[in-house]
Amino acid sequence: MVPLALCWLTIPSAEPIELLRAAAAGGFASVGMRVVESGEPDKPYVGGGGESATIVKRAAAAEGVSIFRTAGFRLDGRYSAERYYRYLEASAQLGAGIIGVIVTDNDRSRLTADFADLCTRASEFGLSVGVEFVPFSTVKTIEDAYDLLVRSEQSNGSILLDSMHLYRSGGNADSVRRIPPSRISVAQLCDCRMAAPEPSKLLEEARNDRLDPGEGELPLFDFMEGVPPGIPLEIETPCLAQRDLTPIERAKRTGQATRKFLDDFQRARG
Repeated sequence: MVPLALCWLTIPSAEPIELLRAAAAGGFASVGMRVVESGEPDKPYVGGGGESATIVKRAAAAEGVSIFRTAGFRLDGRYSAERYYRYLEASAQLGAGIIGVIVTDNDRSRLTADFADLCTRASEFGLSVGVEFVPFSTVKTIEDAYDLLVRSEQSNGSILLDSMHLYRSGGNADSVRRIPPSRISVAQLCDCRMAAPEPSKLLEEARNDRLDPGEGELPLFDFMEGVPPGIPLEIETPCLAQRDLTPIERAKRTGQATRKFLDDFQRARG
């Protein structure tokens, strides 16, 4: 079984060290951690200061949990290489290999240039850049994401594949199979209702109304069949209905549900 990672958004209010402790208690081998500020006071992040990253890195080692990727990067038409440099540096300090980026810039040529520049600067730290396609962003589908990779011509550009966003954007497992496996760096796993909310509610659903794997209606067995073997599997299941659980309780519940789902998947394949 591929080691599991816990995404920060599953427990969005957890401080970085609190997230690490929860992940360890839930049986996760690693975490995806936010490093860039969001402007929302209830969304903790590591930041770009060297001391902050050092403290978090030590805590990760103490808990036996690695930080495999970082998040919070955005291409919105106001990209600044200077601003992101310290967050790239922090990502490398934390031991991450991948940074995740969301795209909201509608200018195609500017986006291509900015993504290429971010990839170039990330490569200086040994990082790959995973673009997440999201139906309420500029890069809406897996095909849009791959098109950006082709246009930017950066070998460390990749796709961050999210099960909810795949199906909400009209894709399926065959859509994943048509992408070269080497260009998919992360598979984020969650469940939800099959029927999508109205378009204006997609962001709210993505941030507040996901279910643990196997507890919803998505064809996740098909999704798993399409995921290239061996890539990191990150669990991203923010759910307001579970907001009263402590971070450790939440991580334990999600870890248990995920392992049951993966066991069921393996039995079904056998």
